[in-house]
Amino acid sequence: MIANANKARHWRYFLLLEGEFETTMAFIEPVPQNDAVFSLQLAKQLLTICAQFETICRLRVAEVNPESKARNINGFYPELLNAKPHFNNAWAMLLTTKELIRPFAEWKERSPPDWWTAHNHVKHNPSLQLEKGNMGNVRFALAGLGILTHYYVGTGSRLHESRLFTFSI
Repeated sequence: MIANANKARHWRYFLLLEGEFETTMAFIEPVPQNDAVFSLQLAKQLLTICAQFETICRLRVAEVNPESKARNINGFYPELLNAKPHFNNAWAMLLTTKELIRPFAEWKERSPPDWWTAHNHVKHNPSLQLEKGNMGNVRFALAGLGILTHYYVGTGSRLHESRLFTFSI
């Protein structure tokens, strides 16, 4: 039985985005040596993943603090940290490589993760910043989305587990 159908949709959307990344993995190995490999497809994935990340941030913050005035990534960070003090230590393991990804380790107040900043560069200046839509940023962004969605959705709304990651939050 699904605990919350709306939350289940967000988990299914994460799985859809994960599936797109898995398809990309048929052409580019998701290893640090390929982090700088960029393409229009990876840029599209980065933009889509980060848009959903922002949505889940907004939903989770509203859930833990309905009075919050947070409206952007810089405002979401302290709210997420208040709700989960060890949020920065969360990790995802990419099962195909056993790589431990800590997408929030460098996130500090008013200083979002590098992959988020890269997303903004691609979003606001794609013709000059396309190289930021690369394998490394997409891998970290997807891991971050997976962790946050896993945390937001909880266990009762996930029909299927991730095919690519295990999470610890």
